[in-house]
Amino acid sequence: MSGNTGVADHDELARTTLRKVTWRLGVLLFFVYVLNYLDRTNISIAKLKMQPDIALSETAFGLGAGLFFVGYVLFEVPSNMILYRVGARYWIARIMFTWGLVSMAMFLVRDEWSFYALRFLLGVAEAGLVPGVILYLSQWVPAVRRARLISVFYIAVPVSTVIGAPLSSWLMGFTPWGLTGWQFMFLVEGFPCLVMAFVVVRFLTDKPAQATWLSERQRAWLIAELDREEEANSAGGHRAGSLHAAVRDRGVLGMSFAFFAMIIPLYAMAFFLPTIVRQMGSFSTAQIGWLTAIPVRVRRARDVAAGAQFRPHRRTHPPLRGARAGRCRRARVRRAEPHRVPAAGADRVHAGRGRLHLHPAGVLGARAVPAQRPGDGHRHRVHHRGRQPRGVRLAVHGGPDQG
Repeated sequence: MSGNTGVADHDELARTTLRKVTWRLGVLLFFVYVLNYLDRTNISIAKLKMQPDIALSETAFGLGAGLFFVGYVLFEVPSNMILYRVGARYWIARIMFTWGLVSMAMFLVRDEWSFYALRFLLGVAEAGLVPGVILYLSQWVPAVRRARLISVFYIAVPVSTVIGAPLSSWLMGFTPWGLTGWQFMFLVEGFPCLVMAFVVVRFLTDKPAQATWLSERQRAWLIAELDREEEANSAGGHRAGSLHAAVRDRGVLGMSFAFFAMIIPLYAMAFFLPTIVRQMGSFSTAQIGWLTAIPVRVRRARDVAAGAQFRPHRRTHPPLRGARAGRCRRARVRRAEPHRVPAAGADRVHAGRGRLHLHPAGVLGARAVPAQRPGDGHRHRVHHRGRQPRGVRLAVHGGPDQG
C-alpha cells in the first residue's frame, strides 16, 4: 500500500512540476514564436501592395524570401554556441530585439537590392532561435515528456497565420505619416518584438537550479530526473559528440531530410498563398487576409498537438499516421472531383480551398518529431534483433543543438 502511495506521490510531483514549467516557459516561448513566424512570413501579405510599388518581379520576391534562410543557416550554429555559453535568457532576448529592429526596417525597402539585404539581415538576426529553444527545453523537460511541450511551441505556426494574415491585411489599410499600408504594417508588427525581449529577460530562467518559482522539492525532482536521463544516455552510448560525427550519422541525416521535405511545402504556402488567393477572384486585401487564414485555421492546431502523443518506443507515431491520413484525404478529394473545373470568383475559391486546407495537416503534425533528440528515450525502445539503437546527439561545446 505504501508503495502505491509513493508512486502516486511521485507522479503527482512530476505533473505539478511540469505543469509549472509549461505555463511559465512553454507559454512564453509560444508567444515568442508567434511573433517570430509573423515577422518571418508577413511579406506574403505585404507583397500584394509592395510588389507594384517598388517594381519587384516574382523572381526577385522569391529570391528575397529565400535569402532569409541563407542568413539563418550561416549564423545558426554560431548563434547556438553563444546561447550555450551565455544562457538562453539574454541570448533569446537579444535575438528578439535585433529581429524586431530589422523587421521594422523593412519599411525602408525601395528596390529589390534593399529587399535582398534586409531579408538576409532578418535571417541573421533570427538565426538560432528555434534550435536554441529546443536546446533550452532539453535542459528543462525529460525526453519522454518533451514532445508535448515542443508541440505547444509549434502550435504557434498555425496560430500566427490565423491571427497574422487578417491582422496584416487590416494594418495595410492605414496610411499614416505619409507611409504606404505595407510600410505601416512592418513598423507595427515589428515593434512588439522589442517589448517581448524585455519580457523574456524578466521571466525566462536559464537553468532548473535557478528556478525560484519552483518549490524546493519540485526543483530537486526535476534536476535529479534530468541528471538520471543524462547518465542513462551516456551509458547507452548516446553522448555528446563532434559535429563531424553527427552529420555522418544515418539517423541524423534521415531525420534532417524528412524535416527538409516538410519545410519546403510549408514555406511555399506561407510565402505565396495570398498571391494564389488573389488570382482566384477579385478580392480586397482584407478579404485575401481572411481567406489566407482558412487553410491553417485554428482546428489545424489539433494536427500539431498530435506531436504530443509521440513516444520514443512506438514504431508508428501519430504525426506520421496523420501525414498518411492527409494523403488519403487528398486522394478522396481527387476521386470525388475527377473532372471538375473550378469556376471563377467565389466558386473557384470554394473548389480550391478544400484542397488547400489539407496541405498543412500532415506537415504541421509531424514537426515535433524531429525535435526529439536522436537516442532520446532509448531505454523505452524495442530493440530489433537485439541490436542497440544508434544515435548521436548534435553537440555544441557539450550541449545538444537541435534544428
